[in-house]
Amino acid sequence: MKYWESSLSTNNYVCKFYQGVDSMGLLAKKIDQHLFVSNRSDKVNETSDVLGLHKPKWINEITVLFPTEDGEQRIMLD
Repeated sequence: MKYWESSLSTNNYVCKFYQGVDSMGLLAKKIDQHLFVSNRSDKVNETSDVLGLHKPKWINEITVLFPTEDGEQRIMLD
């Protein structure tokens, strides 16, 4: 997982996901889904809080819901 924020006139919060492809965890492939939240707040909030990274809800072993500030976003880790 890699996440960051950028701010100009809007605050953009992004999280991209990667999956290990070898037994040692040295190689990873990017998963084609990501979290994205954009707002026009004057305050830049903590990225992990905006994206809901501290409170994921696992539906099954490959599906996870994140409670972002824009509502729940579903990521399929397959």
